[in-house]
Amino acid sequence: MFTKLPQLAAVVLAVAALGLAAYAARSLAGGGQVTLSGAGADVATDDGTPGARWGPAMLTFVLRGREVWGTTGARSQPRCLLGPWRPGSPEDMNSLQWSKDGTMLVYEATREILETAPSIFQAEYSSPYDVRGPSECVCPIGVLPRLSPDGSRLACIHSETADHSVMGDPRLVVVPTRPGGPQGEIKDLSPLIERFINPVFWAAETTDAEWSPSGRQLVASMFRIVVIDLDRMTAKELDCGTIPRNTRWSPDGRRLAFSWSPLMEDSPDGHPVDPCPATEISAVNRDGTGLANLTNDPREDKRPSWSPDGRLIAFLRREHEVEDDDEPEAKPPSTRLLLGEPLPPHYSYEIWVMNADGTEQRQLTDEVATDDEPLWSPDGRWIAYSSEGWPNERARLWVVGLDDSPPQEVAADLQGILGCIAWRPAIEPSPEARE
Repeated sequence: MFTKLPQLAAVVLAVAALGLAAYAARSLAGGGQVTLSGAGADVATDDGTPGARWGPAMLTFVLRGREVWGTTGARSQPRCLLGPWRPGSPEDMNSLQWSKDGTMLVYEATREILETAPSIFQAEYSSPYDVRGPSECVCPIGVLPRLSPDGSRLACIHSETADHSVMGDPRLVVVPTRPGGPQGEIKDLSPLIERFINPVFWAAETTDAEWSPSGRQLVASMFRIVVIDLDRMTAKELDCGTIPRNTRWSPDGRRLAFSWSPLMEDSPDGHPVDPCPATEISAVNRDGTGLANLTNDPREDKRPSWSPDGRLIAFLRREHEVEDDDEPEAKPPSTRLLLGEPLPPHYSYEIWVMNADGTEQRQLTDEVATDDEPLWSPDGRWIAYSSEGWPNERARLWVVGLDDSPPQEVAADLQGILGCIAWRPAIEPSPEARE
């Protein structure tokens, strides 16, 4: 009897191993926190060729609204960077922003079930996967965090309401990411720009605030382009004769690219009326000179995104209206109704790229889906974007290169609702690790 114990033990261990593997697979697909062994290893595509790879940088994304995951390649196994979620942990995560060295993550999220207004949190990492303790709240009741180039400050829309439930009395502020540090003073920029931008647009969470590469200026845009000098605490409007939005600095800090709509008559409160979506993309020098229309196309263009070297601009262009027949699977009539009425027209936005002066425009994607947020990888070789089918397909994560190769889906087998995405620069090893 006892002579068969080793064989029996081996069988038990094998069964247990199979059970753990199955549990890990179920957890990964169904919302658990288990990372499969071999995470980070490349997996070949269906035709046997390796997938796109951008490591040691990471493409990170919010999953299920409560976790942050990252991957170093289109066919690499994703790993959880922030989680697992526990009662009281931040949820409804959005607006991921990584520091230039990849060691700091800021994001907006809610903290309590009954709390409807988000706050801004910060997490710090000692290595690519090792977070230093729980996330810290750096700005209660805040949205749209924008991290400064040196990681010492962030700009955001902040409210001082006491009930932590609604965004009231919104303010554009700059707050330190490390209280008590060299940038420890909180600056309220609202008085500088209220004569240019109505605060109601801050409350609607529609005002962009972007740092210049030097970290000495901010540009705010919603119906106006306002450049804020943080050293002198002054603000100047760039009169472009249009209704601008989505303003982005060039990597050298000399130019600003933005999407715009034609300028119409002012409303009674003195702010321009927004009659239609953004239709073109232009660029202007930071002092307001050198204004140039880059796209010059009858289709709607929006969301310009500079390549890291400043030579190219990626953007979204509206291609065509999405019909039910365009979808991979026909939808039942009930899904085409909203409150008993037909759904409004829905359009496919595809990713295009052009030179910084607007020449050599070419299309990179061609899918019946809504492409959004073209994001350049740190090395400029890939553009990441999320694509959501219409009207009820789940969002999917993709990357596309500049070599005319087809887009590649990222983390295709990972189940759950996909949230915002962000590139994370590679973390340099510590001096101890180098030794």
